Amino acid sequence: MIYLDAAATSGYSNIDDIIVDTMTLTMRDSWINPSSLYAANVKDKVNKCRVNVAEFINAKPDEIYYTSGGSESNSWAIQGFVNQCFSEGKKPCVITSTIEHKSIIECVNNLNYADVNYINVDEYGFVNVDELRNTMLEKALSDYKILVSIQFANNEVGTIQDIKVIAEEVHRFNGVLHTDAVQAFGHIPINVEDLGVDLMSVSAHKISPVLRGIGFLYKKNGVNIQPIIYGSQESGLRGGTTNTYGIIGLNKALEYCDISQKKIDEICKKRDYFISLLESKFDCELNGDSYYRLPNNVNVTFSQNITGEALLYMLDMSDIKISTSSACNSKEVLPSHVLKAIGLTDENAMKTVRITLSNDVTYEEIHKTVEEIGKSIKLIET
Repeated sequence: MIYLDAAATSGYSNIDDIIVDTMTLTMRDSWINPSSLYAANVKDKVNKCRVNVAEFINAKPDEIYYTSGGSESNSWAIQGFVNQCFSEGKKPCVITSTIEHKSIIECVNNLNYADVNYINVDEYGFVNVDELRNTMLEKALSDYKILVSIQFANNEVGTIQDIKVIAEEVHRFNGVLHTDAVQAFGHIPINVEDLGVDLMSVSAHKISPVLRGIGFLYKKNGVNIQPIIYGSQESGLRGGTTNTYGIIGLNKALEYCDISQKKIDEICKKRDYFISLLESKFDCELNGDSYYRLPNNVNVTFSQNITGEALLYMLDMSDIKISTSSACNSKEVLPSHVLKAIGLTDENAMKTVRITLSNDVTYEEIHKTVEEIGKSIKLIET
């Protein structure tokens, strides 16, 4: 199998065998509920993992709150902020962009009694900072408490936002910045202190496919949100029995998570080579920014009379796995809201595919995929 859908979940490698072995051992010798009074040893292991996770993003251990993954973290950040505003007698305003992950879009659309605003993006997927600034000014003058939620890197077209600049703008209006870093975590360096983010969502299965059901929300000390899952765990802010196995698995995965510049340059070189082949052979149009994009992301629109879905199924018959958009949207027949937001027509959006590379992808696999794409296009157009 040639696996080219790493944005949906990370591809399996030999390192994941080590993570599985670590988690299996934990299930055998650390199965006691860490919240129990007699479980000091297990609780100590969880806390040591929290320290390592915090160091990975330059945060403090007590700023890391374990969750079930990105969607829960996103929902908690937004709903928790809104509920906190109500508890303080303040008017909540949530500002987000038109290309956010579905978990953000649906959460925001279902908020009750909160002012909701969407910011447009340009043809490359960059947030319109001037529009964001003007919206925040208007809301601040109306005494709203502002939360801005902007993806660190888009899950479809791969565009990386200038989160540091956005954070500076948000804080000018005493707002709170949340960023969905699910696609960025473990693929590019993240320093929350330098970036100035207040809340950040992460899901672990983007760095190892065996780590589904574990993630975390970074919450900067001094930023207050209400729980949406009640209980005594996670300092009383997120209830539920601690996922010891997932936490220790995440900790082990971070030991092998290579985000050195050398590794990033290596995968970027393969990504750009892949893009150049597709553009030269099929007259494809690249979506998203060509430079400020995730190292493994290839999102292209074909000029031929095909659909991305048809191409996906044809490649699947050759055991090559790609996607047409976010895996969370894979059952929808409508054009991607992300592609529409950056200006693609319905027709071109339906001719688009997302290819995301695993770290161990080879040039031979890239050539094989391009060859099979050519064969598939000929069959589809026949």
